Amino acid sequence: MTEIIGSSAIADFVRQNQTGSRQVKYYDRQAVFEPKDPATEFFIVESGEIRLFEVAVHGARRLLDILGPARCFGFASLGRIPVYEILAISVGDSAVRVISADQLREMLLGNGEIALQFVESMARQLQEAWNEGSHFVFEDCRLRLIKTLLRFRNSPAARAVPGGVELRMTHAQLAQAVGVARETVSLCLTELRRENLVQTCRNRVVFNPDRLGQIDSRPDFTPELAIAV
Repeated sequence: MTEIIGSSAIADFVRQNQTGSRQVKYYDRQAVFEPKDPATEFFIVESGEIRLFEVAVHGARRLLDILGPARCFGFASLGRIPVYEILAISVGDSAVRVISADQLREMLLGNGEIALQFVESMARQLQEAWNEGSHFVFEDCRLRLIKTLLRFRNSPAARAVPGGVELRMTHAQLAQAVGVARETVSLCLTELRRENLVQTCRNRVVFNPDRLGQIDSRPDFTPELAIAV
């Protein structure tokens, strides 16, 4: 929630100071930028859905995040990193506001309050990413899948339904987010379905976040499945 508040503040700030920014529309599966593209611009989602991927040398992808309106991306440009190093793709038709990173820096220099909110938001994201990465190696596929479902429950890929949340993701896409093979994710979902923790249908997973959250936070929870390697 804190990250979204920070992103919303930046989005409003850029919209109110539109000089130099522009709206760009993307169609389904169109790349906003690719890993080796020069990191010179900063992006804010205005409508639609943008997904971010880490891309391995051999071409395999890992889903990093699902972004909706008011979410920001392209942070490599603000960090003066030469290239973006990740892949950003539109899912469905999307509209994105684009601004030069150099210009955004100049704008932030003149507004200390927004700059402070921005720094705080990025610090929280960094801490969350560090925590997730540090626990990754110790968690089995089942627990990582549960955390992934919970992480995306408020994303544009999810919607409220009777009894919980419906997440619009295929087994292959979930596997990209968890970092394992699709077959491993399918096995984990089968186990969760047998325990009445999730329901699955074509390209959909339905679950109750409160029930999954209790499993995620249970200190003596021992997954039944072996650690995925």
